[in-house]
Amino acid sequence: MNLSVRVAKTPEEWQQGLRGTPGLEENEGMFFLFPREGIITFTTKGVSFPIDIILINRIGRVVDIFEDA
Repeated sequence: MNLSVRVAKTPEEWQQGLRGTPGLEENEGMFFLFPREGIITFTTKGVSFPIDIILINRIGRVVDIFEDA
């Protein structure tokens, strides 16, 4: 399976996120790269479709999943 993933790695890209995106195809997504682990908050304001949020730690382990956020 191939994935098409946009990478958000700056504060501006984190803030923009998927806002204004009309939707995602089944194998599309966005990956947020943060410089360190910690408590992260997300908002889906301005996103008109449900998303799944998967939190992955620095060693690549999935630590939480939020479906249809």
